[in-house]
Formats: sequence, structure tokens, C-alpha cells
Amino acid sequence: MKTTEHLLFPTDFSEASQDALISTLHLASQRKAKVTVLHVIYPEYEPMDLPVLSAKATEEKLEVAKTVLENLVNSTRQLLKDQLKPMPEIETKIEIGVPAAAIIRLANEFECDMIAMGTRKKHSTLEQWLGTVTAEVVQKADIPVLVLPEGRHLEHIKLMVFATVLKEKDMESIRNLMQLLPIENAIIHVVHVNTEAKKRQISMDEMKQFFMEGEKEFPLKFHILESKDVIGALNTFAQEYDADLLIMATVKRSFWERLFHESQSRAMVLRAEVPILVLHE
Repeated sequence: MKTTEHLLFPTDFSEASQDALISTLHLASQRKAKVTVLHVIYPEYEPMDLPVLSAKATEEKLEVAKTVLENLVNSTRQLLKDQLKPMPEIETKIEIGVPAAAIIRLANEFECDMIAMGTRKKHSTLEQWLGTVTAEVVQKADIPVLVLPEGRHLEHIKLMVFATVLKEKDMESIRNLMQLLPIENAIIHVVHVNTEAKKRQISMDEMKQFFMEGEKEFPLKFHILESKDVIGALNTFAQEYDADLLIMATVKRSFWERLFHESQSRAMVLRAEVPILVLHE
């Protein structure tokens, strides 16, 4: 995994979005990365015999969005001018289309290393977006997705919780975090929630031994939790340890599918109070 150089930040112009943009710019400044701030608008659809009105309505929305987007970026840049040295390079982009599809397409087109997205507390964090924009982006993107709850700024990462299902690739994902995030002095709690007797690729002891024998890039602590509620256990642990970030390394149609398509799994995002970083293998 290469060092983060380009972040894509989709915005819906909400207050939650500005909170998330602040965190994204802090991350970009620390990684010396560029940020593209994106807003996607739906085209206006009119009766088939009124195509001119349809085009005019869409163009009006486009002009308004450009103004609002520039104001959002300028106000956030002004707010952070004394905090961020250097101030990241920021570009803006307006796209017409379906939001989730446009976000994923442009992330690939711009060769972004990460997508960062904000959420709204008044909708129980991601409740409004489950099954729509955020959930679709998280599930379909091939690059890491950072989900930022409203009111929770991610300025410095001191403590992380890495949720493992005890796969060999989890060890590689942990070692790659140094390139993806500014975590030189961070502590990582590696947590496995043991629900039922299932075959694992490796044991927690094997994972621990792997890092004891390798280079010690950052402190690691290992935990096995016993619970039938994976979501509740991870959230409780993150709250108790005052984690800055909860990380999940996922394989599509396995861990992530289990989290987001079982009934209890919606609680992972609905109840999350800390930022979540989803890594795709």
C-alpha cells in the first residue's frame, strides 16, 4: 500500500460535512496529500416534451452548487489557516449523476488513495445513509473509506482499535497502516470478538508472535472478547479505551457482508461514535 497522496471528499453541504472536511484536511496536511472536494447533484428530469426546461433546471442547480462548494472550501481553509502547516492543496469538483456511482468512478479516475465521508448525528449517524450512498461506497470501493461522525474531529490519531477476524492478511493490513495514516506514535489495540467456535486461519497467539519477531513500528496490544454481539463488543471496547479510530480490514462478501447484511450488524454504524476506517483487501 503506497503512502496517501490524494483523498476524495464527497460533501452534501451539511454541518456534518464541514466537520468531516476539517478532519480530512488535518489528515491530508500530515500526509502532504491533495484533497478533491466533490459534490454530486442529481440531474433534473422534466416531461419528455420539455427537454429545454430540464437542461435549464440542471444548469441552475450546477451554478448554485459551485458557489456553495467554493464557500465551503474557503471558509474551512480560513478556519484552519493557523493550524495546518502546510495547508493541503484543495481542488473542487461538481458532478452530475448518481452519488455513490459517481464517487466510486471519480475515485478511480483521479487515482485517489482514500475516500473520506461525513455522517449526521440527527440521523443516528449513518442511519440515513445505510443502503444508500455511504453503505454503497463502503461496500463497492476498492480503496480505504474513512467514515467520520458529526462533531468528532480526527486531528491526531493516538489510539486505534483494529477489529480482526484472525486472517493472515490482517497482519499485512496492520503493517500497512503506517503508510496510510499519520500514526507514528499511536497505540493499536488488536481486538477479536469470539462468538462461536469457527475455524480461523491463525490464532491470536500466532498474530502476536508475528509482530514480536518483526520490527516494532508501533505499540500493539492484543485482546480477545467473548460475546455473541460483535458490534456491541467492538463499540463498547472503543468507547472504554477512548479510541480515535476503529479499523476494519474486510473481504467483500465475508466480514463486511456479515456486518452489513445481518440484522444486528446495522448497529455497528448506527451506534458508532468514533470514526471508522474500512480497508478493502
